[in-house]
Amino acid sequence: MESSGYEVVGIADSFESVQRLPPLATIALVDVNLRDGATGPRIAQYLANDFGVAVVMLTANPEMIVTDRSKVIGLITKPAAETDR
Repeated sequence: MESSGYEVVGIADSFESVQRLPPLATIALVDVNLRDGATGPRIAQYLANDFGVAVVMLTANPEMIVTDRSKVIGLITKPAAETDR
């Protein structure tokens, strides 16, 4: 992300670690499956509802996303290449 000109304000691998980060982002890339399981949709709702963060979900299994899609502005299926922007 940084090599493409974006500022990364934090990296989290679980819902708990997301809660410890300050909500500085305007957009978040959230994988469906994290270290603590399929908590990505829960994180997406938390960031969007509580902090107004725009969320793009990342997944190798797009059928797994069961969150309120009104909170998700995009979906990137993995593997993704830089040319997929």
